[in-house]
Amino acid sequence: MPIFDEPKIDCHVHVIDPANFPYREDVAYKPAAQEIGTTAQFRHVMDCYNVKRALLVQPNSGYGSDNSCMLDAIEKGEGRFKGIAIIDLDTDTPTLKNLKARGIIGAAINPTFHGNDYYKHASGLMKRLADLDMFFNLQVENDQFLMYAPWIETIPVRVLIDHVGRPTPPAGLNQPAFAAILRLAKTGRVSVKLSGYLKFAQSPYPFEDCWPYVRALVDVFTLDHCMWASDWPYLRAQERQDYGPLVQLAGRLFPNAADRRKLFWETPSRLFKVCRITNGRVGMEGKTMGTQRLEAFTDGVIAIVITIMVLEIKVPHGATPEALLTSLPILLTYVLSFVNVGLFWNNHHHMLHATSRVDGKVLWANMFLLFWISLMPFVIRWIDESGFQAIPTAAYGVVLAMAAVAYLLLERALIKCNGPKSTLATAVGNDLKGKISLAIYTSAILLAFYRPWIAIVLYVANALAWFLPDRRIESLKKSD
Repeated sequence: MPIFDEPKIDCHVHVIDPANFPYREDVAYKPAAQEIGTTAQFRHVMDCYNVKRALLVQPNSGYGSDNSCMLDAIEKGEGRFKGIAIIDLDTDTPTLKNLKARGIIGAAINPTFHGNDYYKHASGLMKRLADLDMFFNLQVENDQFLMYAPWIETIPVRVLIDHVGRPTPPAGLNQPAFAAILRLAKTGRVSVKLSGYLKFAQSPYPFEDCWPYVRALVDVFTLDHCMWASDWPYLRAQERQDYGPLVQLAGRLFPNAADRRKLFWETPSRLFKVCRITNGRVGMEGKTMGTQRLEAFTDGVIAIVITIMVLEIKVPHGATPEALLTSLPILLTYVLSFVNVGLFWNNHHHMLHATSRVDGKVLWANMFLLFWISLMPFVIRWIDESGFQAIPTAAYGVVLAMAAVAYLLLERALIKCNGPKSTLATAVGNDLKGKISLAIYTSAILLAFYRPWIAIVLYVANALAWFLPDRRIESLKKSD
């Protein structure tokens, strides 16, 4: 396979879009001309080089701590992007949790831009990032790393080091900062981006004076903690830089395809939980999949369930009112079941309409819900064959109750995936209505053993309570 066709995760990309996201007035440097790289432009680059996912890094240039452009790219990226944000050093844990729910996996620390004095109190932020399993993304040059090494050693935070650590090539592999980076490989928490050669090389492409540092990092960290990145769109580049030659350079440094697979794909996939590859096919992990396929699959299953229920209805034996009356109980049970399936579908639709992302837990929670809904035709037939006896009537309630439990689990999974401040989380709150509904089903199941008809009345009453879709979600969507 040509190297350009090998699937890749680009681990350091900036999005710059001043037309839609104007620069801050107080920033020191404002990218212009070919330094501007919008999300749409980068997606064309991704398509050309088979880059499936990317880690977006907030630039100090143009935007500083205004992460709006990057967050917009993540939100509209259909699972392709995660981000490293620029945040204040005193950012609290709730704010970090909210950013994490929106696809941010770490904080960018850039002493090459601000100097070390600016970050002399960064250890508190490192601890909060560690508590949330987020990354401390560090870009340093020369000997700047030495201030951070003791903190990294003692604070259990995961660390990303940009651009090979930006050593000084003539100073050799034993220069203090680079040697300190190598020593911290033993923590198992530090990973390095093999990128940004133009920022520290003193020779032109292919930057051969950088190669010894790349090899030293790979020897000590192994490819389990090294990843490839482009640094697109090459802010402040002092000479022309292009994506294709950087991909080819990775091929020169790592001629073995299995090594490149680790560098391009497996290591960032594992560290960032971005995506996976199985039998040559790309899939997604984490909290970034869209809802479209989930909705389509659910619609299909529910349509099949309703079809089976219709086929289970018995035609009256005769053309008289008496014959129709004989079939009326099972017909009414079908109507109740149709309404219940419709209620689950209707509220399921509204719930997904209030979310933008799903993950693996959501998919399994949805399958659990569909399993119980799919049992509707079975219990209807059993009720019909038994003549509304206690156990089949109770079993009908068990199916409804377990479907309600599954719906609540799906709701919780979606809230966890989309964040505590998502539209769905705000709308449902602690979902008292859902819990009351579950209590009614439980009571009906028990009463079925005393008087089955009382259980049926409770099933009907519960259905009526849910007959209208969730107004809480509709109200919030209208106000957005």
